[in-house]
Amino acid sequence: MLKIDRATYDGALGGPDPNKPYLKDLQAGRVKPADVGGCSPLR
Repeated sequence: MLKIDRATYDGALGGPDPNKPYLKDLQAGRVKPADVGGCSPLR
């Protein structure tokens, strides 16, 4: 596994991608439904 920062990732893509969430937003609980994916009941 390679560790890179967000600026390197965005630079490789040619700019920031608004569809990719930032890790700090995920950790703070600020997620969009599309970032989580489908949910299903446990039973």
